[in-house]
Amino acid sequence: MVATSVRIRPSPDQPGDGELTFTGEDLDTRCRYGERTHIFDGTRRHRATPAAAAPHTWDEVPAHLYRIPRQDRRLLLEPVERQQAAHRLNCLPWHIGPCAGYGTPINRYGPSSYHACTACRRKVTAGSAASSGYAS
Repeated sequence: MVATSVRIRPSPDQPGDGELTFTGEDLDTRCRYGERTHIFDGTRRHRATPAAAAPHTWDEVPAHLYRIPRQDRRLLLEPVERQQAAHRLNCLPWHIGPCAGYGTPINRYGPSSYHACTACRRKVTAGSAASSGYAS
């Protein structure tokens, strides 16, 4: 027995996978686990919170997202400079990369590497300790 594949198209009144619909209704976030009497027959999938279902726009990006200062992170080194940095940092020349904050040469791609230099990591640690809200 051989079956042929049949492509099922959604009905015109149901939104497709790639379409967005906006009805203007408030989002319902009630938990319906264990409810036997309520039948949810909407065509959209239920989301846990309004934040998961609706897009948000903020006036400013929260400060905690900018942990390391944003700057150009290019590292243009001559082979001799790369070799000197590798010798100073005790790593292989191809493990040298730019710091995420200041772009200084660091051991970025080696086995015991970091994403940022010591100064940037110290700044992040000091900033997170100051903004943690814990009294000392």
